[in-house]
Amino acid sequence: MLHVVAVGVDQYADSRIPPLQCASRDAEAVYNFFRSNVPDEHCCAHLLVDGSATGANWGAIAYHLTLDIKPGDNVIFYVACRGRRTLRSDGGDSLLLALHDADYDRITETTINLESNTALWVPRLEVAQQVLFLVDTSFAHSVMGRSLEAPGLEIPPAAKPPWWSARHYLDLGQASLITAVNAEQAAFEYPAAGHGIFTAHLLKALAVMGTGAPVADLWRFYCELEPIVYAATSGKQSPTIRHGARRVAAASYALPHYLKVAPPPRLISTSLGSPPKRTPDQANPPRIPSPPPLHGPAYPVANAFPVSSYGPPPVSVPGTLSRQIDLPRRSATLFARIESSLNAGIEPGQEVAFCVSFTPSAAPGVSAPLLVEHPEGRDSVMLHASVSSDSFVPPPGESWSKSFAVPRSLAVSPNQWVFRAVAAGDRPAYSLTVTFLASGFMAGALAFSIERKGSTNRPVTGLPAPLSISMRPGGARLTLRIAQEGRSFRMIMVEDGKEWDEPVPWAMSTDSYFSSLEAAPGYDALRDIGYGLWVDLPAAVRRFLDRPEAAGLPLLIVSNTPVAPFEILTLNPSEEGPLMGIDRPVTRWVDDLEMPETDTLLVDDAACIRPDYPPPDNLPSAAEEERELGELLPSMRRVRRINELESLLNEPGVRLVHFAGHADGNPAKLMLEDGSVSPAKFSPSKDLLRRGRPLLFLNGCRAATGRALTPSQQANMLKMLLTSRCTAAVAPLIRVQSAAALVAAQVFYKAVAGGKSVGEAVKGVRGLAAAGGMKEGFAASYLSYLAYAPPDLRVSIPKGLK
Repeated sequence: MLHVVAVGVDQYADSRIPPLQCASRDAEAVYNFFRSNVPDEHCCAHLLVDGSATGANWGAIAYHLTLDIKPGDNVIFYVACRGRRTLRSDGGDSLLLALHDADYDRITETTINLESNTALWVPRLEVAQQVLFLVDTSFAHSVMGRSLEAPGLEIPPAAKPPWWSARHYLDLGQASLITAVNAEQAAFEYPAAGHGIFTAHLLKALAVMGTGAPVADLWRFYCELEPIVYAATSGKQSPTIRHGARRVAAASYALPHYLKVAPPPRLISTSLGSPPKRTPDQANPPRIPSPPPLHGPAYPVANAFPVSSYGPPPVSVPGTLSRQIDLPRRSATLFARIESSLNAGIEPGQEVAFCVSFTPSAAPGVSAPLLVEHPEGRDSVMLHASVSSDSFVPPPGESWSKSFAVPRSLAVSPNQWVFRAVAAGDRPAYSLTVTFLASGFMAGALAFSIERKGSTNRPVTGLPAPLSISMRPGGARLTLRIAQEGRSFRMIMVEDGKEWDEPVPWAMSTDSYFSSLEAAPGYDALRDIGYGLWVDLPAAVRRFLDRPEAAGLPLLIVSNTPVAPFEILTLNPSEEGPLMGIDRPVTRWVDDLEMPETDTLLVDDAACIRPDYPPPDNLPSAAEEERELGELLPSMRRVRRINELESLLNEPGVRLVHFAGHADGNPAKLMLEDGSVSPAKFSPSKDLLRRGRPLLFLNGCRAATGRALTPSQQANMLKMLLTSRCTAAVAPLIRVQSAAALVAAQVFYKAVAGGKSVGEAVKGVRGLAAAGGMKEGFAASYLSYLAYAPPDLRVSIPKGLK
């Protein structure tokens, strides 16, 4: 599948930013080229021009791409707009793209920073075979062409070599980038032809390739395109190419027939900029032996456009070569709240005003936490809000989108947003959702509902329906069910199938518990965190869990996300009681999901997914896990790559799947040798899930992470797997030490092979945390393992440990 995103901006919402003449037509032409030359079933194309080319829409498309991308897909981003190179606070350079909603007075905050924006979401497209950016904009400090001039754009220090690449400082990962100019030039338009000069030649090159010309690799394509643009502009435009480090090192990668690519020569990893300069009348010598021609009678090389109207060349600003940098992120939680002028009794056609406001701490009412990430070197990021509804419509002239600047202090500007909505149609209730995007990814969402006047349907309270829980011997006698209501929770306590007390609310933001758990150096620190959690719990829940008669009883926690690391809860702290996950078998399950009835999982066949990563990412302890599991199950299959995983998914006889490698929980992924896979890969239609219903032990960092108000595909791996009909899943909640992960696997499999339930086996893993003399971080690693399983589930393994 080819994914194409074409963006072009001629008209700006802020009239102080001068319009362009050809950018939107450039984007439309690129969009139409791929739609016309690639079959619909192989092409998914998006077009954003002028009013639709906003930062919010850019972010939304980038976000959905990370969800839709599949191994082997290809992505092309084309952008035509005003652009500018500016100075970062650390002395390096940033590249800014001005979309339709750029604000002249806050230009650095309201433009797309190509450096930090792509660094946040391009890595999440790593399963793609190729990601290519084509950018027709200026980066020069100039008033000519597609350059951007506005207050606050500082001129970088002097004397950059003329061959400096427009992307030298940024590792593009698996992506490649071709720009219309180098860092000291402006990109020009030629209105008589209806296009920017670079795009006009780009379209002709693509057209020649699509009509039977020999297929070129990307490097050869660039080496043919660059001299043509250079000659046509008398040297005023020198397109540059930049390949990411991972793409340069790749063995092979290919786009479909209309734009095939091959690994660039090693020399381009250091030769980043434009070729040596030539005069326009010089012949264009081949850069690579016998490159396939991309021009001919239909593609004139010289004098394609007159150059007299370009004006003098932009003045070169001397500077020093920028260094390549990383962009570590700093995460913070901001809270959004929504209120309305009417809370009940709405009638069709009635108009309602809504107010969205922000606070750095939890607020009463309908609110939600928003995860905002600040890249290093950025004082603020843009938070984009948009409203969606199938029962409200905006009044004429009303905008249902808004952008906010979020500095590191979380003092949002503006601090609130008022919008109006009209109830449409005859419905028992009217609802809308406000979605927030930051840095191209979903930060959170607010949902609000108003009951219609006279309706007999009551609004949803959030109290869940009863869950059928096994009462067989060994099952959970105690159940704590947690339902989310906006930002807060409702906690239901059940003993022996009956409610122990009235449901109680819990208004608490629990994000800090997870970060504290991951940072805890040792067992004493974990006890402190567990005591803090005990203090924060409602008194009724503390009594329910702390009773002497509850000691040691299996506990089942039912919720859509982990909510909090309850396994480290300090019980009876006045008596220095144990941590709950060590005191009793604590298992978990996903709310509104049927629990398997089986009490024994017969394992005759198993598989171990253990990628062999190159240094420095290799994991010797994972290799040991695989070896020991192979002794336990000699017939075990071994999986390294994505195609081997796809074969495994069609095997109904495999009842145990063990993963030992690198993983993450947000975005949820398992890293294999040739790319990452998302939890959606484990589809319920596959025989492994539909008929095998295996136990999955995901022994990788943060595999048990789950976030509310974020798509499960992105941030709730275990919910996705259990919904896909896995019988059970075991995984750590935080970043785990590799050696600790090996010990956790050893203890778990020895316990289940000895007849203990999955919950009891994971309890044994958590019990390792209480042992002294271990390295920093090991105790937290052991205590973070969660067991999503029926409380009485056992695993029958025919061969014991040697």
